[in-house]
Amino acid sequence: MLLVELNKANLQLSIDEFLAFTKIQKYELLENFLLVDNNLKLDGLALTKKAYQVVDRGRLKKIGSKEFFVRDFWTNTERFEDRRSHLRPQPHPTSLHPRLARAVVNLAGVKGLIADPFCGAAGLLLEAGLAGHEVYGIDSDVIQTRRAKINLAHYNIKDFEIVHGNALDLNKQVAAIVTDVPYGRNTNVKDLKALIKDFLVVAAKNTKVLVLMLPSDIKLDFDDWKVQGTYEWYLHKSLTKKIVRLEKK
Repeated sequence: MLLVELNKANLQLSIDEFLAFTKIQKYELLENFLLVDNNLKLDGLALTKKAYQVVDRGRLKKIGSKEFFVRDFWTNTERFEDRRSHLRPQPHPTSLHPRLARAVVNLAGVKGLIADPFCGAAGLLLEAGLAGHEVYGIDSDVIQTRRAKINLAHYNIKDFEIVHGNALDLNKQVAAIVTDVPYGRNTNVKDLKALIKDFLVVAAKNTKVLVLMLPSDIKLDFDDWKVQGTYEWYLHKSLTKKIVRLEKK
């Protein structure tokens, strides 16, 4: 058995990323640990910190009222901090932290082509590409598409396509769409809620899985989509990001 240590700060997102990534169904939650049966491949997870193998004799580890003998099995050594936006050849202030970007890519729980129709400088697509996905991005700003191509090439992502265009014109069948809709001072979006509503219709024609990030104060009906999970990620005092995992009805 494995005892898996998760990020405490965003525990439900950590749990759901782990379950989507590993595809396991049976587990026991002990504080911020999961007790699972399988010896799993864990490389690529973002919000899982460490895993211990439960053994008959070894180091004692206490979690609440339970005790386990354990030995180290896996430690997350992914260097997310080294890929923060300001360290890339083409930085942009709206780019997600790489750890969050990888987490939401994993949350999609798919293999194959991932699209970001509001790709910006490709922060999400970079993490998807490093996780082994083919990636496809659209942005309405030609400067951003150039940034995206440079960033992806810098990290040796091979299977990518970036196009200059409108997200609402998306016409490509993909395994999942994972996107952070544009908002704030760095965009020219006038009516964000209307844009998202229109985009949900377009997305439903192109995929069965959508992971959508938006400001937490935006309230929406998802119509053709079933909500599989909703999470909040605090960024700073004026913005908390809402993350919604959706599957087509």
